[in-house]
Amino acid sequence: MDDNLFKEFDAKNSDQWRAKIVADLKGKSYEDQLIWNSIEGFDIHPFYHNDDVLHPTLSNTENISWKIGHYIRFINCEEGNRHAIEGLKCGIEHLILEGPIRSYSDFETLMAGIQLEVIETTIISNTLDLRQWIDQYCGQLNLNERSALNIYHTPLGTAARANEEFEEATNESKRIVADQNGGILIDATVYHEAGATATQEIAYALAEANEYLNICQDQSGYLHELANNIAFKFSVGTSYFLEIAKFRSFKLLWQLILDTYQIRSTKSPLLICGNSHFAHSQLDISNNILRSTTACMSAIIGGANIVSVAPYDQTVTNELNENSLRTGINTLHILREESHFDKVMHSANGSYYIESLTDQLGSKAWDLFKEVENEGGWLKGIQTFFIPKSIKDSFDKRLALFESKKHVRVGVNKYRNEHESNNQSPRMHSNDDGTKLIARTL
Repeated sequence: MDDNLFKEFDAKNSDQWRAKIVADLKGKSYEDQLIWNSIEGFDIHPFYHNDDVLHPTLSNTENISWKIGHYIRFINCEEGNRHAIEGLKCGIEHLILEGPIRSYSDFETLMAGIQLEVIETTIISNTLDLRQWIDQYCGQLNLNERSALNIYHTPLGTAARANEEFEEATNESKRIVADQNGGILIDATVYHEAGATATQEIAYALAEANEYLNICQDQSGYLHELANNIAFKFSVGTSYFLEIAKFRSFKLLWQLILDTYQIRSTKSPLLICGNSHFAHSQLDISNNILRSTTACMSAIIGGANIVSVAPYDQTVTNELNENSLRTGINTLHILREESHFDKVMHSANGSYYIESLTDQLGSKAWDLFKEVENEGGWLKGIQTFFIPKSIKDSFDKRLALFESKKHVRVGVNKYRNEHESNNQSPRMHSNDDGTKLIARTL
């Protein structure tokens, strides 16, 4: 394009743009009319300029590579297998299976009909015998390639959710890394689904991961092994641009932690993302399809590796609904096949708004991470209830905004479907003191 086309237009700085907007408001307050104070604690402005971008994000030029995932949390292996087979019929590319696997027979039941040689599979389990069972299973089926099957453990997170002592979980963490018996998964969905802000999600996920690095620090040879075999699981909300910035900020801060330990990881951490249960409503549930769509777009643009969509009716039934399952998975197929979200390279780069959000969110999250570390780290934060109570405070703020209709949930507290008689209230399943992190729905 000929640069001469723009020579007659003078460059304007952010102060000049603001002055023009103030003049157009004709006496109305710029702050009151146009600035939104987000729950993250920083202001969202009506426009952004190059002046606002303090630390532009630099990314490589590789195409975004993401897989259509299907996350299944099962109670028994028969149920898990049934859900997995239905997902495979819909064309998913990566299975994520989480639930109790108590024996080799359970594992056989779970994997029946799943072709491990062609279907990438991630199993989240704290069963240390799982690697042995996988070897045995692949040997019986004469499968030479099982590199696409990943095992991740969550010893600290599991102990925290069960209110158990951490000593055994700490020892188990060391054994997992030393024996190369799978990777470590940081499940940040528990923070999101309990009502955490994006700042808290990032900071507490980093703090939990840093706890594992501290545990293995006296085994310096294993730090690199741990860094190369760690995965993070996030929920994705409906605040479109903020969620994009959340993943971008997280990846930058995780690299900063690795640099502090002088760890040169050979690959980026695996990011497994799924749409938010917290953001889904029990009323006018078809709106959840739209919420899932924007959430998936945020995850993909933010740099997720595996994206999963839960059925839109998950808030009203625990039964498998083939139609809602297929609708969710097809959302991802449409984003790839029709919207070509797999063809665009780092589409968020250069957006003054997203770059500014990334910087502000990263700065807030880093400050909170340092606060957790100064207070004794993630384990201490769980034991003293600092982390759970801070998340409960965030949930209470969200609830107040919801009840005052300053936070709009379409079809719930605004634009209600008059034909629906169900009087929905937030589902809260935590203790009064906020010491348990369990999903709630507004």
